[in-house]
This record gives sequence, C-alpha cells and structure tokens, in this order.
Amino acid sequence: MSKNATEFHRRRQQFLHYLSTERNASRHTIDNYGRDILQFAALTFADCADIKFNDRVFNLAMARRYLVALNGLDLARTSTMRKLSSLQSFCKYLIREDVLESNPFTMLERQEQFLRYLSTERNASRHTIDSYRRDILQFAALTFADCADIEFNDRVFNLAMARRYLVALNGEDLARTSTMRKLSTLRSFCKYLVREEVLESNPFTMLDSPRRGRPLPLVLNVDEVDRLLQAPAQFWRNAKAVDKRIRGSAEFCTARDAAILEVIYSGGLRISEAIGLEAADVDMHGRSCAVKGKGKKQRMCFLGPPAVKALRAYLAERQKAGLADKHAAGRIFLNQAGGPLTERSVQRAFKRYLGQAELSINYTPHALRHSFATHLLDAGADLRMVQEMLGHSSLSTTQIYTHVSAERLVAVYNSAHPRA
Repeated sequence: MSKNATEFHRRRQQFLHYLSTERNASRHTIDNYGRDILQFAALTFADCADIKFNDRVFNLAMARRYLVALNGLDLARTSTMRKLSSLQSFCKYLIREDVLESNPFTMLERQEQFLRYLSTERNASRHTIDSYRRDILQFAALTFADCADIEFNDRVFNLAMARRYLVALNGEDLARTSTMRKLSTLRSFCKYLVREEVLESNPFTMLDSPRRGRPLPLVLNVDEVDRLLQAPAQFWRNAKAVDKRIRGSAEFCTARDAAILEVIYSGGLRISEAIGLEAADVDMHGRSCAVKGKGKKQRMCFLGPPAVKALRAYLAERQKAGLADKHAAGRIFLNQAGGPLTERSVQRAFKRYLGQAELSINYTPHALRHSFATHLLDAGADLRMVQEMLGHSSLSTTQIYTHVSAERLVAVYNSAHPRA
C-alpha cells in the first residue's frame, strides 16, 4: 500500500475514533460515516495513492467532481445530502487537526440544502433545480479564487461581492435574460440563507439588475404550422421508401410525433408538459387535458379535433406495437422500448421535421407554444384568457405576444396597402 493510501486510511480511522470518543456518535452513525468516506475516495480519485491531504487537492473542483459522481448514482436527495454532510464533517475535522485550511464541502452542502428546500417546499421542477445548481456553482467559480474565501457571513456575502459577480457575468458575454436569471438564482439563494439565519441581509437585493430586454419570440405563421404538422408523415414515408425494414417503427414514430406536435400546438403546452401527460389527464370526449405546469400548478388545456384524432391514431399504433401495457409511470407518450419519452428525443425529432417542412432550424418545439398564443390573439382572443391557457402567473409575460401580433399587423399592412 502506498504512503498516500496509508495516510488516507489512517486519517479516516482517526476521524471515526474522534466521532466515537469526543462526539459520542452511535455505531450506526460511525459505520455510515466510514462508508461515505470510502465511497468518496472511490468516486473522486482513481487510486487512493492520488489522495493528498492539502488544499491544492481538497478544493472546490474536487468537491464538485464528487457531487457530479453522486448525482450519477441516482440517489435519493436525502442520501446525497447525508453523504455531503459526512464529507463536510470529515473536512471540518481535518481543519481542526491543521491538515487543511478550508472546507470545500461547506459551499456544496449549503447549496444542496437550498435545492432540497426548492424541491420540497416550493415544488420546483427538476429542470429548475438543475439550472439553480449550475448557477450557484458558476457563481462560486467566478467570484471566489478559492473555496477558502467562501465564508457564509455578512463580511463575505456583501454588496461588493455581488457587484464582483455581476462584473464577472458581464465578462461572459451572456444574453441579458441569462444574466438576469443567474442574478435571480443568487437572490433566491441568499434569501434562503437569511431565512435560515446564516446571513443577516441579502446583498443581491441591493444590486441594480440590468434592465430586461424583451426579444420577441419566434413564431410560425398558420401555413408554416400546417407544413410542420404534416412533416412527420412525409419524413417517415420517405424513410420507408429507402428502407422497408423500418415499416413498423416508422408507423409508430409517425403517429406518436404527429400527436405530440398536435397536442403542443392545440393546447399551448411546453414539451415537458406534453411528454408528462398521463392517460388519466386526458379527456378525449371533453377534448381537454389536465396539465401539470411549472411549480406543479395544474391548468386545463383544450384539444382541437385534429389533436384528438392524432392522439387516437397514436394510441392505436401503440397498441399494435405491444406497448399498451408498458406505461412508464402511466405516461401516454413512450419510446419504442416502452420507456418514457424524453425532451431531448422530441427536440431531435423536431429538427428533422423542420428540415422536412423546409423551415428555419432556429425554431424549437417551444415555437409551437408561441404560435398557439399569437394565433389566438390574432383571432381576437382575450389576453387574460390566453394567460390562463398558457399557465402564466403574470399578465406581463403574456403581453409579449401582443407585440408579436402588432408586428405581424404592420407587416401585413406594409405588404398589402397601396400607400404603405
């Protein structure tokens, strides 16, 4: 056994002895700590020989590697939190023994506590939690040269620190909306730390945020939507002509993808909402579906006759493919193996169908949701009704579609009026 490996096991045993003799920890607790530290070594270092107890090795980058490896194990959030707490305590002991100068796990533990709060008390989606995690890690990397500088007190978390972060963000050449979102993340994180009495004040509430730009969403016109909705059938018809062996999978993909596009456009759904639909959510006779939106808020969306027809055709194909009983957690939209369809799969297919319909590849599936709102307003729908159907909490979010409609009116006027 190498010298470094021997030191690792010696430090681990000393820490466990400290827990037993000075902290009166139970045998069960000590066993958990021992396993967590061994797992940390296995996940973070290729060999125990690589473990050197100094601040160049035990740094924030190393702690992040461990967190990424833990997330790859698909553990319950409580298990991840416990393991981070074990390492935070281990490093705290190493600081006490003058082995380390700083604790790289303090930041991650605070971060994971905040994310757990978002999940359990604020019903935040997985997508939102992942975004917050990335933003907080980026904040630490941009604002602090070393994790030794990260102390959760008002001397460190002050207005000057918040301004340093904003300057660093501006240097990343991000879109204004991305900068605003990242500042919002840190404002929420510090608000949580104030609530937990870790901080006394929130430095990000004192920061002048950049004024929000209002880029208009990309919208398809009615003719372009029609071409896009017909694209799955045309794409797979061409694919079958090239390779007749894909006939069965082609018919399944045609029906499924046509149904997804119809449902998104008919009800104004987000991709995550569409692929998350379950059989119990859809009322074919009432031509409606119950949608779980952001923050797990429910709303009612409508399905036009083409969407209902496409759904029925897809369910029939799913039955023929032998997937009727393979509901992944009750999901309607499945992949060919019977598992739940992912957002990434829908996005990849959408790019193929844009090419088939000879439309710009800059469009995303969300453009169908934008088009849903814009076409309703073009036809005279009430703004507040559109807000309700989209599930927007604020009317100002929906109002951007009135600008799109106004621009379209100007374009029509300029092209059609003889004196324009």
